[in-house]
Amino acid sequence: MYFVTILKLYLFCLFGFFFIKLLIELTSFFHVKNLINLIFTTTVLYTCGLNILLYYSTLIFLVQTIGNILKIY
Repeated sequence: MYFVTILKLYLFCLFGFFFIKLLIELTSFFHVKNLINLIFTTTVLYTCGLNILLYYSTLIFLVQTIGNILKIY
């Protein structure tokens, strides 16, 4: 549940950021190059952020699991 909550929060912030940036691009003069750059930048941020998030959530999960095992014994 902890991981799902973090993932939902991350996705919400990410798409909020994407739409704000997209609105800024659309309100200025429409350039195809800028739009491609925007999509590329957002994709890179998304994949990097998701990898970091998955790494830390896995680390937290392992620490919690080890802690629970140690509590049992």
